[in-house]
Amino acid sequence: MKSLYIHVPFCKAKCGYCDFVSYPEGLDLIDKYLIALEREMQLYRGMKLSTIFIGGGTPSLLSVTQLDKLIKLIKNNFDLTSLLEFTLEANPESLTLEKIAKLNIVNRFSLGLQAFDNNILKKIGRLHTFERFQQVFAYLSDCQKDINIDLIVGFKDYPYFLRELNMFLKNEGHKITHLSLYMLDNYSTAEDQVETYLESVRIIKNYGFLHYEISNFAKKGKECKHNLVYWNRGEYLGLGPSACSFLKERRYKNANKLADYFNGKQEVEELSNEQVELEKKMLNMRLLDKGIPYQKKYDFWIQKGYLKTKVKNVVLTDLGIPFFNQIFLEL
Repeated sequence: MKSLYIHVPFCKAKCGYCDFVSYPEGLDLIDKYLIALEREMQLYRGMKLSTIFIGGGTPSLLSVTQLDKLIKLIKNNFDLTSLLEFTLEANPESLTLEKIAKLNIVNRFSLGLQAFDNNILKKIGRLHTFERFQQVFAYLSDCQKDINIDLIVGFKDYPYFLRELNMFLKNEGHKITHLSLYMLDNYSTAEDQVETYLESVRIIKNYGFLHYEISNFAKKGKECKHNLVYWNRGEYLGLGPSACSFLKERRYKNANKLADYFNGKQEVEELSNEQVELEKKMLNMRLLDKGIPYQKKYDFWIQKGYLKTKVKNVVLTDLGIPFFNQIFLEL
């Protein structure tokens, strides 16, 4: 069985911190995109799937009719008899009750909250308010969907983030199955950001979440099955502009630009043995219960408190996570 990722590259506004391929213009091309997506799906017709993840961009930006067509395309082209998890990324301003009802096959929603404060949300270019998030969050909770919340730690002029995080989890944490916490500026090591990050981790764990991957926390048994396929180097199919596939140790990447994607442009990468081993090492380090085999040279990082031993391996500590890039380059 394989996993399927579908990239929906459309959004209403491009957030300043977003590195993903997305286009705030060209919304009139969504129907053409769906036609191209169908053509691409037909190349893999009958493939048996265990997980599906629709990301973006903003998948929830699609209309009810467009979302209905997308779901029908998936059902018509793939074998879903053993499907375990179906995730859709959504922004609060564009997810409605009508869309949720049409997406009944989706059992897991990932909501881009990012911050609790409306002034911060506006400053970073988000189009929703915290009140709108609460409304959509209640819809999904009432529908008994698994819910992931995306948050960003490290915004300037946001000294009460920790207080709001604690209050939110105290009131609503029992309704959330998963939480993703990202550090601004790609794991900035500024001292105040690191302290805020470490306290955020402590608060999240205090409400029953397991820290299982650098940026991800889950209630027991609710780890993201789809992303675990990536981190364990399982096979996956990626459809849509900029999407990557990993099949039989080959990586395929679709063109970023819509025009090139519509013309079927794709790159193929053959991984060398050195690339494979480096990738395995990096991914194993990201998984906090896995790590890499212990070597004497790692003692320096263990003594600093950035790594710790686990059976015969070393894994990152909470303190080491903000310094992951630096540590990895020297391992």
